[in-house]
Amino acid sequence: MKLYRICTEDKNRKSVETLLSTSFDGFAIFSGVGYWKGKQEKALTIEIFGDNIGDTVKFVAHCIKVLNNQESVLITEVECKGEFL
Repeated sequence: MKLYRICTEDKNRKSVETLLSTSFDGFAIFSGVGYWKGKQEKALTIEIFGDNIGDTVKFVAHCIKVLNNQESVLITEVECKGEFL
């Protein structure tokens, strides 16, 4: 299993949530503060856990980048153990 994180600016949140809801069975969103090129911004960290979803995560991250008119969006991928109980 893998844990994916998408880090993005907190803009167009309802549209981002709709995109995530139609793309994944489950996910978590955390609000915070981020910095890009020395400037502070409201940030979202999105976590998605699963197998064989890497292409979908990349597609969704690209859609968020376009939706939020951002220069870049960060994706991280971590191999991990986990289970749904």
